[in-house]
Amino acid sequence: MIVPERDYAVGLKRGELYRVMDTGPGNRLTVKAENGEVMSFSPARCTKLSVYAVEKAELSPGDHVRISRNVAERDLGTHERYRVKAVQPESVLIENGQGKVVKLDNKQPLPMTYGYATTVHSSQGLTADRVFANLDSKSHATVKEVYYVAMSRARHEAQVYTDSTKSLPDAIRRSADKSTALELKQLCQHGKEVKQPEHDKVVPGDSQGQKGIEHHQQPANRERSQRSHERAMGR
Repeated sequence: MIVPERDYAVGLKRGELYRVMDTGPGNRLTVKAENGEVMSFSPARCTKLSVYAVEKAELSPGDHVRISRNVAERDLGTHERYRVKAVQPESVLIENGQGKVVKLDNKQPLPMTYGYATTVHSSQGLTADRVFANLDSKSHATVKEVYYVAMSRARHEAQVYTDSTKSLPDAIRRSADKSTALELKQLCQHGKEVKQPEHDKVVPGDSQGQKGIEHHQQPANRERSQRSHERAMGR
C-alpha cells in the first residue's frame, strides 16, 4: 500500500490509499485506487510517498492506540493517544483523554498502532510516571542524545533494559552525527517530529472485531518504492 503526501498529475491524490499491483520494468509501479482505478507511474517522478504493508491484529474496548499519521478529515494528528471505546461491525470508536470521540470506518485502513510502546523518536512531547526503555548497546542509534530523550520522558522512575550492562555506558557516551544531533536537539527543545524511519501501523477491519494493521516502513524513495510488499498476519 502507498499513500501520496501530495497530489500528482498522474492521478495520485494526497492522503488516499493505493494498493501496489505490480513493480514492472523501467522502474514503474502499477497501483489500484480504492475506487478500482488502475494507474502506472514512475516513483522517480512521484517521490513524496509513504509505503505500508498490511498485517492483521485485534482491537478490543480499552486498548490503547496511537495515531500514526495525520487524518485531516477526522481531525487526527500524528502521535495522538486514544483508547478504543467500542468495536462495532462496521466501525471503531476511539476516545482521547479530553473526551473527544472519533468514529472510524473499519472497512478502510485505520492510521493507528497499539499505544503501549513507542520509539524514542515518536515520544516527543510525552511524559509518563514510569518509563521502560529498551536500549541495544550494539545499535548505532543508541547514543547520548537518544538516551537523554528516553530518560527525560519519566516523571518519577525510568528503567533501562539492555543486552549488555557492561557495554551500554560506552554506547551512550557516543554522540550522534551533526544532522541527527540537531534533530534530537529540536525534539528535546521544541517537541518537533524527527524525520527518522520508524515502524508505525495502520488498522483496517472486519465484522468479527479482527482488525488489520499496516506496518509503516518509511517514506518511499526511488529504490524503496519498488520494494513495496504486503503481508497478512493473524492471531
